Amino acid sequence: MRRSPYAWSLIDQGLSSGTTLLFTAIAARNLGPAGLGTVALGYAALLIAVGFERALIIDPLLTRIQTSARSAGEALRAAVSATTSGGLVLTLVAVAVGLSASGAGARGLLIFAPWVAPVLVHSLLKAWLYREERGGIATLSSAVWLAAMLLGVFAGLGDTDWQITAAWGTGACAALAVTAVGTRHSVRLTGPRATVAWVRHEALSIGLWRVASSMVFSAADYGRVAGISSILGPAAVGGYRAIETVFAPTSLIGPALTSSGLPPLRTSVEEQAARTWSLAVRISILGTALLVAYVVVVVLAKDEVIRIFGAEFDEYENLIPPMIVGQLLTGSAVGFGLLLAAARQVRELAFITVVHAVLMLGLALPLAAARGLEAAAWGIAAAELVPLVMVVVLARRVVTTFAQRPTPDVAGSDA
Repeated sequence: MRRSPYAWSLIDQGLSSGTTLLFTAIAARNLGPAGLGTVALGYAALLIAVGFERALIIDPLLTRIQTSARSAGEALRAAVSATTSGGLVLTLVAVAVGLSASGAGARGLLIFAPWVAPVLVHSLLKAWLYREERGGIATLSSAVWLAAMLLGVFAGLGDTDWQITAAWGTGACAALAVTAVGTRHSVRLTGPRATVAWVRHEALSIGLWRVASSMVFSAADYGRVAGISSILGPAAVGGYRAIETVFAPTSLIGPALTSSGLPPLRTSVEEQAARTWSLAVRISILGTALLVAYVVVVVLAKDEVIRIFGAEFDEYENLIPPMIVGQLLTGSAVGFGLLLAAARQVRELAFITVVHAVLMLGLALPLAAARGLEAAAWGIAAAELVPLVMVVVLARRVVTTFAQRPTPDVAGSDA
């Protein structure tokens, strides 16, 4: 029986989150809170690159492919080339910073540097597989990542931060191989001229605003992690990361709903704008319901869950309430954010992202300095409220505007 794209996305993200959970748990048990803090700083830097890729490469590729002057194969090859080139540049930057600086942040960059390019290319190809309605292969790649990481740990890669990250990165390479083989189009690099032309004429037309806002948010997010490490020490970052891995499930549910929810919203905006609002509401309700179900399960088993990381992490249990509140606010916004993305309201999304970044950084660090880690966690949660209100109001306005047009034309909104 054929599974729906939502089902594949949820299974896929469940496997991805399981990989992250086990990776975090292995690092926590073998390295302690401070060692996990070092790993978390490197992982946070990698997430900046992933967010940058999503804004500049993946979203423009998927949203412009139907109106592109290039064939699907040409667009994919250009996107793969741009991603690979960018990944290699980021690897060199991470190595240079890691070798020239000291401290937990520099070491975190260094241990993740070899795996930047494989992770980015895998992320791109997995998103492309969902466009090809090959969610099963995308899910298989996540299962292979998990299995390969565990094989690496069982083979002895589990004693140091270098070894644990290498086991995780080896899994990323194995997952990349699965996605590369599983696409309908051949995955190969194209020439510099074709790559630059695609980036200039297609990626930047949508991605420029997204990239700018992504850079602001990523810088703020990394500043939050590095700032908390500086104020409270790497162990605080490790403790926060351990609790976040389990009790912040939007990293599981959000991407699942994005992969499967964006295409129908895009079609609805252009062809049935009047029904777009109800679809966005349904996606947000689904996301919130899944979040609540997940949270109920993990809260009932929180003592056992926290013990996965080791006894040293018991003291971070007080981070659970603010984290859950923040997650519910985030989940409530997911459908409306996808609606804005489908309508190519890139400037509005950029503005909301910048507001979120400013609020998060402006609340988290002063509270961390004044009242400690729990207060900082409440500040991070509170920073989700204003963006939620903004995204709902703007989404409603967009739907009203598009519904009043005899012939919807969203091409001009990405100028």
